[in-house]
Amino acid sequence: MFIPVLPSCLTVHCCSELPYILGLSSLHYNSVLELLAEHELLIIDIDKGIIVKSYNDEDTILPRKIQRAVMNALSLAKNMTDPTEMLRDIMISEAFVHMFVEMVGHYENHFVEQNDNLTFQKEAFLKNAFSYSVQSFLQWFSETQMFDGFSNESIWRINYRKICQTNLRTFFEKRVDEYKWELSHDGEKFSRFIEKTVRNFGEMIIHKLKK
Repeated sequence: MFIPVLPSCLTVHCCSELPYILGLSSLHYNSVLELLAEHELLIIDIDKGIIVKSYNDEDTILPRKIQRAVMNALSLAKNMTDPTEMLRDIMISEAFVHMFVEMVGHYENHFVEQNDNLTFQKEAFLKNAFSYSVQSFLQWFSETQMFDGFSNESIWRINYRKICQTNLRTFFEKRVDEYKWELSHDGEKFSRFIEKTVRNFGEMIIHKLKK
């Protein structure tokens, strides 16, 4: 669940057991912090750029190599000369897109048609993760609503393409295709791809803007 700005009359919903990302006005900071004192969650003050409350497990969620590659890519975006106000945001988005591309990009190999219905083979998907650390992450991630929505939408798109006889690919699917091509042609190894792609992407945009 994502709510950009939660009205003050609904702050009690911050205690919900559902996973969520909520935006709150700083005017309600103290009351919300008191309300959530006993809850395990992450609170970030966007205005000040600081973490107010955390699980203290943030460094253990992502596989170490992936985490390091994402941090390097974000640092690259942060320190890059930005000829527009949007370039940095786009590059940051690309870093996270490619993070997911690396970890779940093999998902298309695990859809099987059974009794005229397309199903996702989750166990096979997990076993084919490229490292034990990524497999551990996917075992957790594959149980989330986000992943369920992702796999269901993927099944819908596959069926749609089959019925409409089209090869149209989504933005994420195109990134997966690029990743597979990169691995097959250049032998690029997994987490190195994130930083390299963000760097190339940024340089490409700057080059176009200078024309």
